[in-house]
Formats: sequence, structure tokens, C-alpha cells
Amino acid sequence: MPQAVFLALIDRVAVIRARVFADVVGRVRNLTMRNMELTTFSVEQRVVSYLIALAMARGQLEEGGLLDDAPTHAEIAASIGANREMVSRTMTRLGRKGLVRTARQKIEILDPDALSDLV
Repeated sequence: MPQAVFLALIDRVAVIRARVFADVVGRVRNLTMRNMELTTFSVEQRVVSYLIALAMARGQLEEGGLLDDAPTHAEIAASIGANREMVSRTMTRLGRKGLVRTARQKIEILDPDALSDLV
């Protein structure tokens, strides 16, 4: 869509203007939160935050919540700005603390409250 047409549409149709602005504001909010996490959270906090968001998105943020077809450690690392080794160590620590249980492409949330306390 040419810029002039888009600007005219935004100017004339209030519903479209409101939706576009709401989308832009949402994106800015998400990027700001992601930037804050990358600059202030430890790798463990970023992994936990990622797991909580994933569990919430799948409706599994509960004791015994199962994340089937879970991302690999490398995929998690790429999403949170870390390396695979640090994610693997963190997942092992979380397992030893009894917060999660992992298996091939599965992550079980064992203690969502304690997990949340780490963030």
C-alpha cells in the first residue's frame, strides 16, 4: 500500500487508526520488556521467564503442567539471548531444585509458584 493511501486511511477511519496505534504500542511495550530482560535478568531468570510465558501461552502454568513439543535448549537460547550450554545448565539446576522435569521435547512444570519466585 502506498504511503499516501495508508496515511489517508489512518486519517479518515478511526477504527483502523485505533487498531494500528494499539498494535504499535503493544509492540513497543513488548520490545521494551524484552530489552529490560536482556540487560537486567540473569540467564536463569530469562530461562524461567521464557518457561513461564510458554506455559501461560499453552494454558499449562500449573503444577504438573506439561509442555509437549517443547523447544530445544538451542531454541530457548536463541530466544533469550544466551548460549545453549547456559540454558542446559540452568534447566539441570531447575530440575535439581524440583521446579521442572525435562524429557525429550517435554518440560513438566512441577512448582509454578517457586518458579515464578525466581523472576
